[in-house]
Amino acid sequence: MKYQQLSLFDDLLNVAESPSLLTKRKNLQILQNYFVDLGIPKNLLWGNDVRQMIDHLLVNGYYPKQAWALWELCNRFSETRLSVGDQFSCSKDIFEHFKSRLKDLNQEQFIIVCLNNKHCYMCEMIVTKGTLNKSLVHPREVFACAIENRSAAIVCVHNHPSGDPKASKDDIQITHRLKKVGTVVGIPLLDHVIIGNDRYFSLADQGLLSDE
Repeated sequence: MKYQQLSLFDDLLNVAESPSLLTKRKNLQILQNYFVDLGIPKNLLWGNDVRQMIDHLLVNGYYPKQAWALWELCNRFSETRLSVGDQFSCSKDIFEHFKSRLKDLNQEQFIIVCLNNKHCYMCEMIVTKGTLNKSLVHPREVFACAIENRSAAIVCVHNHPSGDPKASKDDIQITHRLKKVGTVVGIPLLDHVIIGNDRYFSLADQGLLSDE
């Protein structure tokens, strides 16, 4: 099937900025109109929410060239993302920000969230990808990113592809190492949040942030 250009992309982006409206009929209608515009039969466009509708299309062999954009839109729908200037207050803020992007990845990603002196969100950076260990996640790379972005504090985040977010021995050792270096360079590590399948594990919440 030859797909047409995105004629409703601006509308889709507007929908994506309203994650709490995922199941509302108006937003589903916008997405249905988008698929019709791509030439997909209207009788295939059903579902109680955006993800169900896209899953149904994929099962029936419809995979638009713009699918990457659709999945990103779905991720935005299900996340409550931090914006620049939003204050980080608890580990759940980090989970809500990353949960859809990280939960289904088949390899681990280690990310730092850079905060200002009021613990407000500034930016985020991927430090490394792959199986995490003490040699792969090095304080040099972590704090180089933090210093480059003039961070006053950081939160570390990574995912467990197994779906179980419980911290491993390596996770805890890496965290302790980063915590010590952060104290030395004056950029404290506030938390290390591990994302699993719709669950998360906060080392700060569990009292595991320090080896003292």
